[in-house]
Amino acid sequence: MAQGRCLCGEVAFELVRAAGREMECHCSRCRRAHSSVHASSIFVDARKFRWLRGEEQVSNGGLPQDCHFGSALCRSCGSALPRVVRSVGIVVVPSGALERMSPCAQAHGCAPPPQVAEH
Repeated sequence: MAQGRCLCGEVAFELVRAAGREMECHCSRCRRAHSSVHASSIFVDARKFRWLRGEEQVSNGGLPQDCHFGSALCRSCGSALPRVVRSVGIVVVPSGALERMSPCAQAHGCAPPPQVAEH
């Protein structure tokens, strides 16, 4: 199992890591939605995902004409969070929301996150 959370900790989740497929997308929509050069996401079967706490704190947004594209944020701290796409039975999990670095990031030689004291 892999776990993740938002920055403030009000929202937490877990997923079966082996059940997901990690992708990095560089399309213009993903770059714009994530304010980054790419979106790094794990696509997981919805049956392999569950909220541990704070699901009511998740705010979902997206384009009305495209039910498969959107984003989810913590209402308190604004962190990117998993987005449940019920129409196709998947959850799109932002890789950066996981507690441990993703295998994809490790494969690209990314440095582990610095150890910072909790405030």
